[in-house]
Amino acid sequence: MTNRSVVSQLNEQLDSDMKKGRLALETIFTTVQFLCRQGLAIRGHEDVYSNFFQLLELRKNDVPELKDWLGRSGYKWTPHDIQNEIIDLLGKSVLKKVLASIKKTEHFSIMVDEASDSSIHEQMSFCIRTVDDSLIINEDFIGLYETPNTESQTRFIILKDIFARLDLSMDNLRGQCYDGASNMSVEDSLRHLTSMRDIMALAKDLINTVRESNKRVGLFRTIRYESANDQAGLRPRIPDSMDYAGF
Repeated sequence: MTNRSVVSQLNEQLDSDMKKGRLALETIFTTVQFLCRQGLAIRGHEDVYSNFFQLLELRKNDVPELKDWLGRSGYKWTPHDIQNEIIDLLGKSVLKKVLASIKKTEHFSIMVDEASDSSIHEQMSFCIRTVDDSLIINEDFIGLYETPNTESQTRFIILKDIFARLDLSMDNLRGQCYDGASNMSVEDSLRHLTSMRDIMALAKDLINTVRESNKRVGLFRTIRYESANDQAGLRPRIPDSMDYAGF
């Protein structure tokens, strides 16, 4: 029988417990990762019947360390705040990889749109569009950013903050699209130029007038056919976007 000190035995037991704890935490992380990747709800009306806890119950049959961990009476790393923190860490990890890919391509375009959450808070969605060496277009959603108002100056300040946080240079920006974010659109930028404003307003009225009548739409199609311009079409309004790089 090996004579070992009490300290040595305690250290060995502590090391074993730490390894089991790490494995249990890793299993919890991968469980949240799976649910997020598949777009499944993590929580339910009751925690015990949520996808998160039900999946952990299934996985503990294959991971004894997880079964021991969930059976303990102490802290288990499963409360809502821990779930949120895990999601936040996973999101930052994904964003880091996306940014690495964007910086590798060097040049990019941005797409900004307006959105509102369930509490009617105005938000700004931000996406980045790139083209890789194989000429494949990639569009990556970066995040939602709450905005106190819809003024163009406020949105520009938010954009500058996003660029600073992502460590991206505006010198590499080759295109901008503000679909729905009308305060950042060309139309809004020209509102002080009365002639351009009136022309755009007239064009919108003409388009709406034609679209509201099946007879006028048919006449438009006939004119388009006779002019051999199959690309011409009617849109409900003048586009709010401005792409100037051909991305």
